[in-house]
Amino acid sequence: MGFWGTIRKSVDEEIQGEELVVSQPIQTKTAGRLLTTAEIIKHYGQPGDPTNLQLVITPFPFRLDWNLSQETNKITMHKKIVPNFLSVCAGLLKHYGGAKIKELGIDNFGGCYNFRPQRGLEKKYEAAKKAKNTALAMSYLSRHSWAIAVDLDPDRNALKTKAPKAQFSKPEYAAMNDIFYANGFIGYGRNRGNDWMHFEIGVLL
Repeated sequence: MGFWGTIRKSVDEEIQGEELVVSQPIQTKTAGRLLTTAEIIKHYGQPGDPTNLQLVITPFPFRLDWNLSQETNKITMHKKIVPNFLSVCAGLLKHYGGAKIKELGIDNFGGCYNFRPQRGLEKKYEAAKKAKNTALAMSYLSRHSWAIAVDLDPDRNALKTKAPKAQFSKPEYAAMNDIFYANGFIGYGRNRGNDWMHFEIGVLL
């Protein structure tokens, strides 16, 4: 799929690539930070490039936010971040255990790969596309378009919900946030004060 490919609601079940299970994260020497669009393109390629997508088997099941009665342990994400995300999952299991993960809603999966603009920038994105300004249009894309971000428990950690109302801002989730950061992810909640559901890779792999 090219850059101007169809924007999909969810494609986690559509990518049927080779399954990859990795136990060790890729080690980095730099501290995590939010990456620029130029850095993401350089290190993670073009958004929506199917050759960069990998179907990963997670060590515990996730409940789908749009249908909480359905569980999956298969998530499509950028192949470079798979080891780091699996290390996050291992850390969560070690600290909380499966039952507590479910009790706290950490297993409530809101999505990973989704080719779309950032929320609130849809009109600017469409205008840039119409003007054939590809660079500008890409700057409006969500990091989910590269499959380098994961959303968890979106209902209780909505885009504009801030601490202390956001669920993941509460003390019992401090370890969860720490685990993501220790594995190269940046949480928008800690970093920007909103959108606590969102964790994206913050290192150049």
